[in-house]
Amino acid sequence: MTVGEDVDRLMAILSGEEKLMIALMPEDDLIDLHFSLGLAIRNAFGLHEPGSKERARNNLSNL
Repeated sequence: MTVGEDVDRLMAILSGEEKLMIALMPEDDLIDLHFSLGLAIRNAFGLHEPGSKERARNNLSNL
């Protein structure tokens, strides 16, 4: 999967209310999502699996 595909997947999972809540949060408050949304994203997208750092680095270098 590419970063764009991952973003599309995340947008499909989040409700409209959740997207709005995140969009309206002050940037300094986004860290509060680390142990909730961040953890869910890490687990759902396999970001803790072997090779995930290399995959992320490769995808970001293609942006």
